[in-house]
Parts: sequence; structure tokens; C-alpha cells
Amino acid sequence: MKIFTALSLIVLVIVFTNCNETKKVIEDTSSDQLMGTYIVTELNDTKVSKDKGISFEISELKKSIKGTTGCNSFFGTIAKDGHNLRITEINISENYCDEVVMKSEQSLMSAFNAAASYMLKEQTITLYSDTDKSVILKAVKDTIQ
Repeated sequence: MKIFTALSLIVLVIVFTNCNETKKVIEDTSSDQLMGTYIVTELNDTKVSKDKGISFEISELKKSIKGTTGCNSFFGTIAKDGHNLRITEINISENYCDEVVMKSEQSLMSAFNAAASYMLKEQTITLYSDTDKSVILKAVKDTIQ
């Protein structure tokens, strides 16, 4: 009987622990809908036309980011802790693009590499620099997918 009681207690502890972890994931997802596709509207204080086609998609479940610079495609890894966000291991295709597009592409990659934190407000994500906390990127969530 003692073995049955001990096993029942262990099962209950495991069930409640797993339910608590699931609740944390649900609360985190509902409080901050970071997942989705974003269209870049500003890079380092320079407005970016939506026609340039610079966009990215964040998947918190896969801990990944992927997108297009308007010419090349890229993918990388994200690490999120609260409002801290690191984008690492960025890989990009190497198509030759027009000089203006290449400059925007370099600015985008620099912004991703320098990002340390973010704010998501009214469907707009803002990335902040790790050095001086300045705004390095703004993008609007694409609600039509």
C-alpha cells in the first residue's frame, strides 16, 4: 500500500508540474505575440518603403527568424528572455543586387547583429541597440498572410 501511495504522489507531482509549465508557455504567448511576419519600415533612423520588400518572420517555437532583404533571403536563430532579444547565426544567400538594395541589406544585418531588446506595441516591433539602447529597426506586423 505504501508503494501505491508513493507512486500516486509522484504521478500527481509530475502532472501538476507539467500543467504549470504549459500554463507558463500559454501566458507568455498570449501576453506578447512576437510570432509572425513583419515588414520593415525603418532602419537606423531611415524610413524604408514597403515596396522594397524587406520583411522577416519570427517563430518563437522554432527559435528562428527568416526573411528577405528584397533580393536575398536569410535565416537565423533567436534567443528571447522577457524583452531581451538576440538574433544570431544569421545566414544569407549571396545573389548580386543593385547597390541601393545591398546597402539596405547590410543595414538590416547590422541591426539584427546589434539588437539586444525589443518592444512590441500596436503591431509594431521596435529593436533597440545593445550599446546605447537607440532604435535600430521598426517593422509592422503583416496581418494579411
